[in-house]
Amino acid sequence: MRSIHSDVDSGALASRGAQILGFGGVIPFWLALAVQFFEPAIGEEEARVAERIVVLYALSIVSFMGGGRWVLRLQSPDAKVGSQFGGLLMAVVPPLLAWLIAFLPETVNGNEFSPLMRLFLMALLLWFQYVQDDSHGAEPISGYLRLRLMLTIGATLPLFAAVAVAPFF
Repeated sequence: MRSIHSDVDSGALASRGAQILGFGGVIPFWLALAVQFFEPAIGEEEARVAERIVVLYALSIVSFMGGGRWVLRLQSPDAKVGSQFGGLLMAVVPPLLAWLIAFLPETVNGNEFSPLMRLFLMALLLWFQYVQDDSHGAEPISGYLRLRLMLTIGATLPLFAAVAVAPFF
């Protein structure tokens, strides 16, 4: 069997690919902020539809990050006292909460549970997942936590900003 040799640095290629895909994946979160500024032009109902789409996208990202955390804990279980199932339980809790947040009724106990409130809670879940990874300290590849921090800021900044500016529009 013939072997193939390549001079391409596969680690650098994977790292660059992760950066491009990661930052590309942050773009939809900015829709939540853009909608706040354009709501008068597009209409309130269309704005709520766009916000609900971002809620579903946030749900998929929280779930994706939970799957990544699951793999990390399988490779490197959390041995801290009190860590349930080597950290696997905390890999699945944020995605389950995200599903609950995304699909709760529009009204809870007579109070509106708006798409913006859901996005705020999704942003908190993304930060919770980042803190979990950072506190574990294990990096599957060099620069992973730095990239995760940048992507977490990039994803949550527009969500927090959308919640902050919404009352003014």
